[in-house]
Amino acid sequence: REALNDFLKGSFAEDIVAVYFAGHGAPDPDRPRVLYLLTHDSDLNSLGATAIKMHDNQDALRDYVVARTVLVFADACHSRGVSGAVATRGLASTELVNDYLAELARSRPSTLTFSASDVNQLSQEDLRWGGGHGVFTHYLLEGLKGKANFDNDNLVRLGELLQYVTDNVRRETRSQQSPISSCSYDINLPMSIVIE
Repeated sequence: REALNDFLKGSFAEDIVAVYFAGHGAPDPDRPRVLYLLTHDSDLNSLGATAIKMHDNQDALRDYVVARTVLVFADACHSRGVSGAVATRGLASTELVNDYLAELARSRPSTLTFSASDVNQLSQEDLRWGGGHGVFTHYLLEGLKGKANFDNDNLVRLGELLQYVTDNVRRETRSQQSPISSCSYDINLPMSIVIE
């Protein structure tokens, strides 16, 4: 809350604001359309007091961030349960979380929302992906470190990063998970510098 509501107030119009979340989402048991992002100490019996309401993120980006470019990376899935030995991220329904992410993307003229999985898909995590990351986060980090530098110009650009993550997540999960991006963004936006 401090980062969203206070720290981000210091952004300027020409800044690039990146918001990253990896974890779980859950609906309010009494009001299922009210969604929360869960923190390490969230109590499922007291979400309003211990979790972060998803729309609070949207409000913070709209009310406090003046940067024209905002990138949101979300490694949280949209359904319940565990599939085999691979854990999944999320407790909220698919439609609710995807609706939220789409709304978040529409809330700013230059926002990218890049989500770990599509409608009705689970976001997988396992020890084989960086010691326990989600597959989305693992390839996001690998791409930023340089593996997404397809044209070897020593810059990982946003379009290259999105393609690298999407291709590898689909391959690793046998197309059971497909990252999705929404809104308008500049595919040539530099994301990292590759130093050999």
